[in-house]
Amino acid sequence: MVAILVLAIPFIILEYGVGYNYQSSFTKAIVKLKPKFEVYGWMLPVVVFIMTVYYSTIIGWDGTYMFLSFFKGWGPDPNTFLNVNLLQSTDSLSGIFNFIPFIAVSCLSDGLLFG
Repeated sequence: MVAILVLAIPFIILEYGVGYNYQSSFTKAIVKLKPKFEVYGWMLPVVVFIMTVYYSTIIGWDGTYMFLSFFKGWGPDPNTFLNVNLLQSTDSLSGIFNFIPFIAVSCLSDGLLFG
């Protein structure tokens, strides 16, 4: 909720304001103003995309935890189940690139339900 209030709403206002004044997207408006600042124009959609992917993943985790909470599906040690079995977390940096199908499906289903 904080990220939506602090980042998403100002980005939407910026996009609508620039679109209304310049009759184009934010990136095209930046290019019209000063072509060498085109990179800054592309930063807005890239940042919004990264935030969307990040928060949809967190919503997927939350949906999974909520589903498991109905019948305590994590067993006697919830910390081990959530970190090792479900999220497959590791201490190495290569763990960032692990693809976990269950989390991907829950993120996709939450994105379809709430997005």
